[in-house]
Amino acid sequence: MATVTVKSGDSVSQILKNLGVSTYGSRSSWDAVAQANKLNSKYTIYSGQKLIIPDSLLGKTSTTSTSTPAPTPAPTIPQNAPANSEELAEFLNTEQEELEALENFDPFDGETSGEAVSEFITGDALGMEGEAPVAPKFEETFNKLRLDMGLDSVESSINEYKNMIREQENLLMQQRNTERGKTQRLGVIEGRIDQATRDRQEQISWLSSNVQYLTDVANSAYTYINMTMQFKQMDYNTAKEAYDSEFNKRMAVYDSLVEQARDERDFKMALRQEQQKTASAQLSMYADMITSGQMRWSDMSEAEQLAIHKLEVQAGLPVGFTSRIKIPAGSTIKSITNRTDQYGNVIADIIYVDPYTGAVTVKHQTLGKTKVASSGGSTTTRNSYGYTSAQWQSMQKESLNFLYTLEEKYEDDIVNSGGTTGTGKTGGDRVLADWEIKKANSEFVAKYGKAGTELLYNALKSGGYQTWDFKNNKVAPLSILGI
Repeated sequence: MATVTVKSGDSVSQILKNLGVSTYGSRSSWDAVAQANKLNSKYTIYSGQKLIIPDSLLGKTSTTSTSTPAPTPAPTIPQNAPANSEELAEFLNTEQEELEALENFDPFDGETSGEAVSEFITGDALGMEGEAPVAPKFEETFNKLRLDMGLDSVESSINEYKNMIREQENLLMQQRNTERGKTQRLGVIEGRIDQATRDRQEQISWLSSNVQYLTDVANSAYTYINMTMQFKQMDYNTAKEAYDSEFNKRMAVYDSLVEQARDERDFKMALRQEQQKTASAQLSMYADMITSGQMRWSDMSEAEQLAIHKLEVQAGLPVGFTSRIKIPAGSTIKSITNRTDQYGNVIADIIYVDPYTGAVTVKHQTLGKTKVASSGGSTTTRNSYGYTSAQWQSMQKESLNFLYTLEEKYEDDIVNSGGTTGTGKTGGDRVLADWEIKKANSEFVAKYGKAGTELLYNALKSGGYQTWDFKNNKVAPLSILGI
């Protein structure tokens, strides 16, 4: 037996062909290799794998060169080939649905880890019990406590008493000046001034004691308010720490489950890519036979044609591709691969040996927007702007945040210029005038190019925006602008 190391892009038939096995296209030869290496029914092999080639196959290798060409192998029908066009259509639909599922991967769907994620999460709180702690509204709490403790009245009384003290002090000063201006016996004026001073001073002292008392009451009230607000802050911090700790634990479990679901998706995608490579290699063999003249499409039976159509689907090529390959007759095909250009078109790259010059040539054949599995773990189908489904969804989220930023900027410009917004609100009231929408459209086009206008339209809709009706001076739906 011989041992062969599988290289990227190899298939069982290609390896047998390279070894000179004349029946490399025979199913019985494939089955012999599959049995020796315990391959699956699709003869799937992987790069780096050690493949055992049975002696029974190598015994069929030609050991001497002769001028007599090897007999043309009879075409064989790949396993599980569609029996009719209806089965082929069903197979094609299934392939497309599986690709759609892989493209629109959702970790909350599925029968394994997807279900585990769905069971774990409840709503948007990862299964958390109760609501997240809400930060205290200190200004609201402060004003309520002041009202409950009657501080407005206390501070008003303090101010009234202080005004009365100032009045008494002024009267005392006037009284002293008046008494000093009169002619009296020696000692009488001083006696009168002393008595008047005592009367005023007693009044001032009484008023001052009331001020001091009320000040003590206010200080005690403010001390109580400060302590209450500190306790509220401490309670909030404690509750938030506990909630965040539990949330982070659940988030770690959630991330683990999502990662497991993604690993399953990536495994399925990798398996599909290997199957695609195998199908592409087998299809290259058939295409080589057809273009070299060893086989003719018109001579094949319906079952054989359906089998090749199945390989075309598995390889990510359109049905009928093999019969319409546009290369010179007699060419030897080395490989057929496909890729996607910047416009979302799938291009088949056919590497072949020109029968007239012997040169290795590459033929690029446009296939349209057929979906094929890509090495990035998603399909390469793109919209008219050249974005994949995942890229477009990401851009829609980004563009909505961009619109929020523009709205706040427009509001700031209005306020800074001395004006007011129509609603009188700032910070994002989700209301844009028609001129603001036109201005936003220019900025969207500058940022996103041709996709800008559609992204703006989607952002206005998803963001719940309205416009300003200048005629009736009120908020109105975007429909009045034809949006």
